[in-house]
Amino acid sequence: MHRKHLLILIMALILALLLAACGGAATPEPAQQPTNTSIPPTDTPIPPTDTPIPPTNTPVPPTNTPVPPTDTPAPTEAPMSPAEKEAAALWDAIQSADYQGTWSLVPGKGELYAGQGPHGMLLTTYLNEQAFNTLESKPGHFPDGSILVKENYKPDKTLAAITAMLKKKGFDPDHNDWFFAKFGPDGSVQAAGSPAGCVSCHGAVRTNDYIYTFPVAPVPPPQVEASDEVKQKAADLWTMLQKESYQDKWSLIPGKGELYAGQGPHGMLLTTYLNEQAFNTLESKPGHFPDGSILVKENYKPDKTLAAITVMVKEKGFAPGEGDWFWAKFGPDGSVQAAGQPAGCLSCHGSVRSNDFVFSFPVAPIPPQGPPPLLSEMGSGEESMGTSGESGQTGMGDEAPPEKPDLATVAALVQKGGCAECHTIAGIEGALGDLGPEWCVPAKEYQEGAITLAFLRESILDPNADVEEGFPANIMPQNFGDLFTPDEIDALVTFIATMDCP
Repeated sequence: MHRKHLLILIMALILALLLAACGGAATPEPAQQPTNTSIPPTDTPIPPTDTPIPPTNTPVPPTNTPVPPTDTPAPTEAPMSPAEKEAAALWDAIQSADYQGTWSLVPGKGELYAGQGPHGMLLTTYLNEQAFNTLESKPGHFPDGSILVKENYKPDKTLAAITAMLKKKGFDPDHNDWFFAKFGPDGSVQAAGSPAGCVSCHGAVRTNDYIYTFPVAPVPPPQVEASDEVKQKAADLWTMLQKESYQDKWSLIPGKGELYAGQGPHGMLLTTYLNEQAFNTLESKPGHFPDGSILVKENYKPDKTLAAITVMVKEKGFAPGEGDWFWAKFGPDGSVQAAGQPAGCLSCHGSVRSNDFVFSFPVAPIPPQGPPPLLSEMGSGEESMGTSGESGQTGMGDEAPPEKPDLATVAALVQKGGCAECHTIAGIEGALGDLGPEWCVPAKEYQEGAITLAFLRESILDPNADVEEGFPANIMPQNFGDLFTPDEIDALVTFIATMDCP
């Protein structure tokens, strides 16, 4: 082997030994995790702060986007009617006059005397000078400018309402020129003008100038005997009726027939006959009877004994202020017992002056039986009146339950008709009258199936057709068919039918 090659071999061997020695002496042990585990260095790159983000001027809804202007007028209450404005002025006048401090109380009554519906259970009445002088002098009527203010209290002596009557010449000649108003304790106008409830109720004392609290005419009022001429007119009328054979030739009131239920001051049983002119009025309903109309009412005792015969004759020009009616009352033998314009006849029938002084049936157009579905699904005949028919059903029968109407709408109708003056109505604020039955009475009867929607409707349009036991007749207005629209009648009917009563 050449020396050069040997030298290279020796050097390679030495190198191999050196490498082996280094590897065996310094073989590294597995590295242990340091106690201060490393964290990314603070200079580790992070997203730069200038990385794009949504710019602050990214479009947003502009601040000038239209919104309701701040000066838009707030909703206001409905404008006051002329009658309501008049009532508001009356309120201001009685407050300015300090009526409680300067006006007179009714002598013998004082403060908080016992009252009754439709006013409070406790009453205090104040009279201005003109009214008080009328009380003392009793001229038969109040002069222009007379004011009566009645404070209506609940049994706990809480003031419920204030009612006022103002005599205002020319305001309403048909009702002795009385302006009626009802206020809340805060002076808010609740009724004004000639409310149906006020006019109807006070009309029963028309001969005392619409006042109940005290007489304004000498007591007892003098009985004016009919003149010989008037008596002769009545005698001639009786003779004519007999010649006409009215019982055979004249018409009965449809739906009433003979011997229908009556009441005072007429008989407990009645039969009414109409001549042609009167009967045609019943059918056409022009609002008043024509000249020559005659109504003959036979008044019977409970044992069907004839007690009297009363007659109304329309005679043009006889008494324009009282509908031109000539009145007469005869005994069973035809003897004249009253004739002309008897005070009792005028006082009672005056409460239905708007129906041409007649109670028995309307002479002005009344709403049809109503649009469906309220009335179109009701039965007819006996079944519709809540009595058993051939079908064996009673009460509601196949009637669809009506939907409850809007309470605010009903409240407005109650005020329009003056219903709260005479009835307590659950759900209607201030409706605490007790002159008529609570509305919950017919509501429960309907809901129990004892009466129908048709019966409720008739009770509004013809209130004397079926008077609730224990309450007076001839008080509820007879003209609601004129006062309310068909839809308004439907709203009242459905409200009663759907009332929530305890």
